[in-house]
Amino acid sequence: MQLDLWIKTPSSEAHFTAKLTFNDINGKNRIIQDGILKVNEPINNFEKITIDLIATVIEIKKDESLALEVSWSNFPKYSLPLKNDSLRQSIALGRSTPSCIILPFYTKEP
Repeated sequence: MQLDLWIKTPSSEAHFTAKLTFNDINGKNRIIQDGILKVNEPINNFEKITIDLIATVIEIKKDESLALEVSWSNFPKYSLPLKNDSLRQSIALGRSTPSCIILPFYTKEP
């Protein structure tokens, strides 16, 4: 599993995190996998980064779902950036910048 993001950031120390969560029929959710990627230099034009979410297996039943959370931090699991800059990080979604999550799916034969 991986998350491909097309990003730009003015920071020389930016973090991008992703959490894949499982949402059950009772409204409870739990993190299945998460990952982080640190960008060590400013990116002025959109570039693709890949966050590894490490392979896992989960059965999803009718009325259950997955959700994805993308953020700049996942404190306390991952440390915060050392720089305390005020910045605006951007993620692009589009035909030429196809940010997406790649999940392999397997279906049971009846």
